[in-house]
Amino acid sequence: MAGVLDGLFVLEFSAILGGPYCGGFLADQGAEVVRVEPLTGALGRMGTWRYSTDRNKKSIAVDLRTERGHDLVRSLLEQTDVVVQNFRPGAMERLGFSYEAVSSFNPRIVYCSLSGYGDRGPWRGKPGQDLSIQAVSGLMKIVGHDDQLSVPAGTAPADAAAGMLSALGIMFALYERDRSGQGQEVKTSLLMSLLGTMPYELSEFFANGEPGKRVGSGHYLNGPVYGGYQTKDGEIVMQGAPARVAEVLGNAEMAADERFSPTGPRNRGQLEQYRDEIRAGLQSCLDEMTTDEALERLDSGGIWCMPVMNFEDITQHPQLAANDMVATIDGLESGPMSTLAAPIKLSRTPATRYEHPPDLGEHTYEILAGRLGLGADEIALLTKDQVIG
Repeated sequence: MAGVLDGLFVLEFSAILGGPYCGGFLADQGAEVVRVEPLTGALGRMGTWRYSTDRNKKSIAVDLRTERGHDLVRSLLEQTDVVVQNFRPGAMERLGFSYEAVSSFNPRIVYCSLSGYGDRGPWRGKPGQDLSIQAVSGLMKIVGHDDQLSVPAGTAPADAAAGMLSALGIMFALYERDRSGQGQEVKTSLLMSLLGTMPYELSEFFANGEPGKRVGSGHYLNGPVYGGYQTKDGEIVMQGAPARVAEVLGNAEMAADERFSPTGPRNRGQLEQYRDEIRAGLQSCLDEMTTDEALERLDSGGIWCMPVMNFEDITQHPQLAANDMVATIDGLESGPMSTLAAPIKLSRTPATRYEHPPDLGEHTYEILAGRLGLGADEIALLTKDQVIG
């Protein structure tokens, strides 16, 4: 089945996670995405995340420091629809492939630049690394316990968000190009993307000056019940009105306490002073229940709740299979490998292709012969001269 982006030719100049993740979204939907890599391979190409970010792509290995290698890539750029690059600001300029340079000979190019902090300002040249972005974004100031060292998220949320938003920005620009005939540059950054995942918290700050704080297994804007709790055999999360949750869990004394009841103080500021007492009262009930018992009671009472699961739990859960959230990559020497499926589902043109990530330079011959018309002898000479690999 043809993908929705069949016929779209993308050159990707990228490293680690954010840029490859963006290109991966396009490749999943049928675009021909070619990673342009140095002869030694792109930074991070051996990471296991490649099975999510580099599947369905092609790889061409070229030494851009050579005049001939530079010319080959320029020729490819003449027929390219989209460039994805996540090098530090200034790197593509030094290679001679900035947006201004490429658009001068290919005005239809949609050129996505993904940086760490943006391409202007005092942090312009700093390396865009997920942990650093989490630190400066404010995220680490609202996670964990206030009397302990700041902790990062257990994932790479800045890279992931930036990859998604970059792909979305590319689609915006392609849609506009259909009307105007002109391409444009799409700029994203890890910092702006991570800030973009916090509209609730930042809006509260802009409106009321709320600086954010750490409240352990909870959230400072969502009330004292919100968060995680232990059961006899595991953990759950839940949220709701304190008195109502207490009633459902069987803590009659707490349910009747006017401080927590619907007729008592209910705004966040007033309830916050009782956070520790509320959580302790609810935890005392859960100490006597298994996870299944607690979830059954809470569900029956209309309280939002779910178990805390690990990767093994969630990947084996029937919910993923029912919604086609896991796919299989074939053609690997080690045998078939499971991978997360394309997260966007299209009813008429779904993503169904899951090919293995390319070996370094696996498609160099194919791209140079098919796209640029180079013959076998010329390609062999370029290989001998270490221009390509």
